[in-house]
Amino acid sequence: MTGVSFSARTSARLSDDESQFLDFDKQMHDSNPSHKLHFFGVWMSRDTDFVAPVDAQKAIIKEWRRFQVKEGAGFTYKQPRPAAECMDDWFWFG
Repeated sequence: MTGVSFSARTSARLSDDESQFLDFDKQMHDSNPSHKLHFFGVWMSRDTDFVAPVDAQKAIIKEWRRFQVKEGAGFTYKQPRPAAECMDDWFWFG
């Protein structure tokens, strides 16, 4: 919706799979040197969804709310496109 990536740290210990699909530096190589987690990740070949631990979810939601207060009214949002044209955008990168 915004094109802005929101992520957060966690105090939880993640399994190897959780780490692979929530910390995109490991899987998607999105230059995430701090290894903050994304809200969710998808392992497509196994139809498996990974959701960040609750502490990371709460921090990401706070970050989103701060963004909305500070930037929401004047931010230029991406124009919606037909699903067939942008499926990979949301499906791969959460």
